[in-house]
Amino acid sequence: MPSLGRRTLPSIASAGWTTPLAHAGDREANPSRLPEDSAISSDADQQREGQAAAKLGVRDLASPFALLATCFGIGLIRVAPGTFASIAAAIAWWFLFADLGWPLRLAGVAIAAAVGLATIHLLNRHRRQGDNPAIVIDELAGCWLALALCPRSIFWATIGVALFRAFDVVKPWPVSWADTKVPGALGVMLDDLLAGAFTAALLYGAWAAMLFAL
Repeated sequence: MPSLGRRTLPSIASAGWTTPLAHAGDREANPSRLPEDSAISSDADQQREGQAAAKLGVRDLASPFALLATCFGIGLIRVAPGTFASIAAAIAWWFLFADLGWPLRLAGVAIAAAVGLATIHLLNRHRRQGDNPAIVIDELAGCWLALALCPRSIFWATIGVALFRAFDVVKPWPVSWADTKVPGALGVMLDDLLAGAFTAALLYGAWAAMLFAL
């Protein structure tokens, strides 16, 4: 019987194919080496994160979400945007709610808070701004809540704005808890609403005490 010679098969490695074990061994030998597609994906992710973290600017006001979130651009003021937004909110409150009873004032707060939550949520979906200082619609809702029980008086309204800003900056508990522990748009809005609630209670108590003293 004629003998059959050993037939050699082409090497898998010589054909340019590698097995998963070969990849694993290559990575162990050179851990810094990444597959090409992973590097491209990483670069794309970093680019998207860089775009998402970009700060709001004047050009962003073309977006209705940014326009509302910054209270028509007030939040773009570089120095103390929250204070300027609170002053603007107090002026708007004076003309819109000062002559109304507290139920309608609270209704205005509820509308402002709902619009603010939706706006911040939608803006964060596209830009992931978090509690960006340029987002000041939360200051508007909080300031309106702070003045919800305020008498129609420029003096008391001024005291209310000052107290609200103090609570919002110092952030006593649970304002600090809402600011650091509650995620997303709710956390951005809730700390200002709590600061506004503290202000409203303190302001009403001081006004009532003055009435009893007279």
